[in-house]
Amino acid sequence: MSSPQLVIDQLRELRHVSHIDAAFWQRLLEAVLSLCLARSALVVEKSAGDTFHIHAAVLNSADESHDIVSAPWLAALTQRAESNRFAIGTPSDARGVLRLVVPLSGQEHVYLVLLLNSDAAHRVNDIVVRAQLIADIPNLDAVAGAPAMGQETATQVLSFLNLLAEIYQASRFSTAVHALANGLVSHSEAIDQAVIGWSEGPYLKVRAVSHMDRFERKTELIKCFEAAMEEAFDQQQAISVQPDSDATPGVIVLAHRQLQTDHGCTSLFSLPLIGEREGEGLVILLIRYGQPIPADVQASLHFLGQVITPRLTHLHEREQPLPLRWLRTLRRGLGWLVGPEMVWIKVMSCVVTALLLYGALGTLPHRIEGSASVVTDNIRIAGVPFDGRVDEALVTNGDVVEQGELLLMMDRQDWLLQQSEVRADMLRNQSEVNRARAMMDLVETEISRARVAQNEARLQRLTVYLEQSEVRAPFDGVVIEGDRQALLGLSVSQGDVLYRVARLDDLYLDITVSQRDVHYIEEGDRGEFTFASRPDVRVPFTVRRIIPVATVEDISGPAFQLKADIELPPERWWRPGMEGIAKVDQGERNVFWVISHRLVDRVRLWLWW
Repeated sequence: MSSPQLVIDQLRELRHVSHIDAAFWQRLLEAVLSLCLARSALVVEKSAGDTFHIHAAVLNSADESHDIVSAPWLAALTQRAESNRFAIGTPSDARGVLRLVVPLSGQEHVYLVLLLNSDAAHRVNDIVVRAQLIADIPNLDAVAGAPAMGQETATQVLSFLNLLAEIYQASRFSTAVHALANGLVSHSEAIDQAVIGWSEGPYLKVRAVSHMDRFERKTELIKCFEAAMEEAFDQQQAISVQPDSDATPGVIVLAHRQLQTDHGCTSLFSLPLIGEREGEGLVILLIRYGQPIPADVQASLHFLGQVITPRLTHLHEREQPLPLRWLRTLRRGLGWLVGPEMVWIKVMSCVVTALLLYGALGTLPHRIEGSASVVTDNIRIAGVPFDGRVDEALVTNGDVVEQGELLLMMDRQDWLLQQSEVRADMLRNQSEVNRARAMMDLVETEISRARVAQNEARLQRLTVYLEQSEVRAPFDGVVIEGDRQALLGLSVSQGDVLYRVARLDDLYLDITVSQRDVHYIEEGDRGEFTFASRPDVRVPFTVRRIIPVATVEDISGPAFQLKADIELPPERWWRPGMEGIAKVDQGERNVFWVISHRLVDRVRLWLWW
C-alpha cells in the first residue's frame, strides 16, 4: 500500500492532467484503492436501458467485472446515488462485500464503484467522506482550461482527510468540537488558534478553543470570541479581518476589530455554517498572530465546514435530554406539517386523517337494501265465456280502464243466426197453439205451448250468450295481462284467460332481502323505495310482515320476502309489477362498522373451524 503522501501527490497530479483517457482512470483507481481501503474499484458509465460500460477497473482476484456491471444492485445504487450523492449496498452473499457508489462530479452518468471488505464496515463513514472528496478530480471543465481549485487549496483539502475521520469517529459532541479545534491548528501551519462556537436559539456559546481543555465562559476573552462569532452568524456572512485592509462593504466588523485590538492578533476569519434547523449552526473562528490567513485555508475551511456540520448537528441532538429531544422532534414534525414543502402530500395526508377521524367518530345511516316490486292482491280475470273466436280487442297490456268499459268483443254471428232460427220456430209453435185451441184440441194445445216455452228458454240462453260476448272491465284499474295484437282473431275455449285487470288503489311492496341482513329488520320498520325507471322518486313505506320462510331464487343464496305498505297515495303512472330498490332504515351506526361489518362477518366465517 502506498504512503499517504504519495497518494496525495498522485491525486494532485491527476487533478492537473491535460486529458482524460484509460491510463488516467487506471491511475485514479490505484490511488482510490489505497485511500478508501477498498478491495476492488471500478469506473462505470451508465447508458440507456440501465446498461453499464467499464472505463477502468482494478479488481480483486475473487471479483469479476462482468458480474458487477450485470448485477441488478448496480442500477439501484446508481439511482440512489444521483439524489443522495452516494449509496451503500449491504452484503447479500457469503463474502459479505459492502458496495459503495459515488457519482463523479463533472462527468454525466459516470460513477465510482467500490467493493469493501466486511471488516471496513466500522469505517464506512470515513470512506464515504474520502470518496466524495476526490469525486471532483476528473473535471472536464478543469481539463478544458476552466478555473479550477489551486494547488495550495487542493493540498490543504487533502490534508484535512484525517481530521474528517477523527470528527466522524467521535461519539460525543464535545469530543468532536475539541478534535475540530485542535485539528485545524495541527493540520495547518497558517492557523495559530481556532475557536468553535455553536448557536442554538438566540444564544451562541463557545464550545471549544484550541490548546485549551477547559476555559471560564465569563472571562473577557471568551466574551469577545462569542461577540465576534455572533456578528458573523447574525449576518450569515464569512468575515475576514486582515491588517491594513478594508472590510467588505456592507458587512459589520466592529466585534472583530475589537477582538483584533484586545487580543493582539494579526488576522481573523469567521465562518458561519447554518444547521438543519432555524437558529442553529456552527461558527468557526480562526486566529493568526503573524501573517494573514491564506485564501486557500479559507477555501478549504468552507469545504470542511459543509461536510462536518451535519455530523456535529447529529451528535449535538443526540446528547440532548430525552424530553428536549421529544420536543425537538415534535417541533420538527409540526414545522414539516405546516411548512410549504410537499404541499400535495400534506393535503392528501390531511384528507386521509380527516377521513380516518370521520370513520372513527362519525356516523352513517345503516340501511338494509333489497330488490322490490309493486304488487296488488285485487286482480280480476276476464275470461272466455264460451268457445268461439275473438272478433275485436279494444285494450292492451298497460291500459287504464274504467268499470264497465268494453275490453273485448267475441264473434257472435253464429249466436245471432241461432236467435233468428229460435224466434222463427217460436212463431210457428205459437201458431200451432192457436190452431189447436180453435179446434178445441186440448192435447195438441198443451204440446204446442210446451214447444213455445222451450223456444223461449233457448231464446233467453242465446240472449245471455250475446251479452257475454262483450267482455267489460269489472272495476277501475289497469290491464296487467293481455295483448291486443295477439288476441285479434284468436280461437279460444271457454275458461281461457283473456285479460287480467288490477286495481291501483290497493298497491303494496314485495321486498326481497338477503339472509345476511334480514335479522336486522323488524315489523314496523320504515324505509324508502325508488323505481328503477324513476330513481329520482322516493316512496316511503312501512314493513307490515316478514315471511319467515326463505326462498332460493338465484345463485345469491337464500332470501326472505317482506310485505310493506306504501305510505303515499298511488300515482297514475304506477303499475303493478314495477321493480326498484328498497332500503329499510336501521338508524345511525359508526362509519367503519357500516363499511366493514359484512367483510368482518365473512372473515369470521373463513377463520372459524
